[in-house]
Amino acid sequence: MSMNGNDYYDLDAILSEEEFIPLVTQCEFSYMAHLDPDAPAEKNQHYLANHSKLKLPLWAIESWAMLGYCRCQLPRVYTNKARERFLLSNEHDTSSSLQTLPRPDYFRTGKRIADLMHQTYLKQKTSSASNQQFIDYLKSSSENLQQSLLASFVGGRFRQWLDWSWTAVGQDVSQFILKLTELEKSLFVTSVTAWSHHNQSAHKMYGRGKRRMKNSQASDTSNSDTNKRNRMS
Repeated sequence: MSMNGNDYYDLDAILSEEEFIPLVTQCEFSYMAHLDPDAPAEKNQHYLANHSKLKLPLWAIESWAMLGYCRCQLPRVYTNKARERFLLSNEHDTSSSLQTLPRPDYFRTGKRIADLMHQTYLKQKTSSASNQQFIDYLKSSSENLQQSLLASFVGGRFRQWLDWSWTAVGQDVSQFILKLTELEKSLFVTSVTAWSHHNQSAHKMYGRGKRRMKNSQASDTSNSDTNKRNRMS
């Protein structure tokens, strides 16, 4: 089960934890040699050596990272250069098409990785055996990743689908929704619903106002005609 998920069978949470995380082991693991494809094929070699460099799914290394059995690094798509490149393209994209994400669960997976690094940082900073340089790396990586994910999420892509949600009431948006992540789909539907309710409320309010104005004008006209007839008589 995900350490952050509330539902064991949440498919979106499961898919968001399939990202392979680069890591370096900090101890030997018995009968784990098969995890390292570059390990020497020696007879009766069952140990995964210390300082082995691997890539394992996020869900598989959460406990290892928290216990200090491995040191995790950021996947290539979430490194500083990759995030800066995506953020710049997100801000300067003036096309009408929705910008393509580096991966379908980019934001949700990124948040999972940032949370893991932050929790690992909190765990490791109290350990006397921890490396201070690695602790500083965990702290800066988690903070920078969270900030860049937030900046990217509320950038040009956010403005595009938010604009669509305000102008798509009563229109077929099925093809557009296919380009959104599950999180964006949920927010898109909420925005469309809120905008629809706003329009209905505004229509009712202004509709009543117009009827009152018409009734008032009709009453004034009737009073004016009555006064004219009285003066003529």
